[in-house]
Amino acid sequence: MYSCADCEHLDKTKKEQGNAGSYLYGCNAPDRTYIVGYIRHDRELSLQGGSCWKPKEQKAEQLTFI
Repeated sequence: MYSCADCEHLDKTKKEQGNAGSYLYGCNAPDRTYIVGYIRHDRELSLQGGSCWKPKEQKAEQLTFI
């Protein structure tokens, strides 16, 4: 499932407080400033997503052979 939780555009350094403990995180996708809707827990990021989803870059694992 495409969700904000695993999107390259998610910006947790930009956070806006809402009502009753809810908040928005930033979204660095073109034409977007924040994620789609308010959440109360980070685990809710896996329940929402937008059409601008982009997978997080996988960091290559470096192996050392002896």
